[in-house]
Amino acid sequence: MAILLSKYIYIYLLGIIMKFGIQVSNPKFSGLKDPEDKTLDECIETSFLFNTETAFIVWLGVFIPLHYKYTISTILLDILMMLQVLLDKQDGDLDITWPSNDFNAQWNMSWQGNSLTINAQWVSVIGKTENLLNNLGALKLSKSEFIGEWKPLLEMIIVGLNKCGYNESNVRNFKKLKEIHSRIEGTTNRIMDVRVPPHY
Repeated sequence: MAILLSKYIYIYLLGIIMKFGIQVSNPKFSGLKDPEDKTLDECIETSFLFNTETAFIVWLGVFIPLHYKYTISTILLDILMMLQVLLDKQDGDLDITWPSNDFNAQWNMSWQGNSLTINAQWVSVIGKTENLLNNLGALKLSKSEFIGEWKPLLEMIIVGLNKCGYNESNVRNFKKLKEIHSRIEGTTNRIMDVRVPPHY
């Protein structure tokens, strides 16, 4: 009971102090491997159970759940593309339309050096917080912090796939997943921002 309370206290504090963050949680793996799986999305759907803990994006204090099995499997290639562009370009602009029904949004990203701004238009997310998210304004933070927050999520996916028997020899883009994970230096320092209370 004490461990459970500590976990929820941590999640609550995470929402208060972060402009942007990713909580990977503790999802369960299926332990199964489908020999017909060839792509990352297929392998993730097989490897992660649906009725397990979700990941969360913390966006200006609002929690956005992401199911590993269906949501993350659908958007992972877009995540990898986004991170590769951010890692490769000192300055730039990038527009992303997230294709999942559970994470449907348009991100207009621009950065110069280490300063990143994201103007987001939210269409649908789990929890029906689209209106709240659309009223928050632009997300502004350092590019290195933003990139660093994705590393634990990529690591969780790599671990889950490996435990189910998938690797770069039998899955397309697995090598790219590992390369981008290895290029990210680490997780971020937390930024205090209490303008918006956490939402569940």
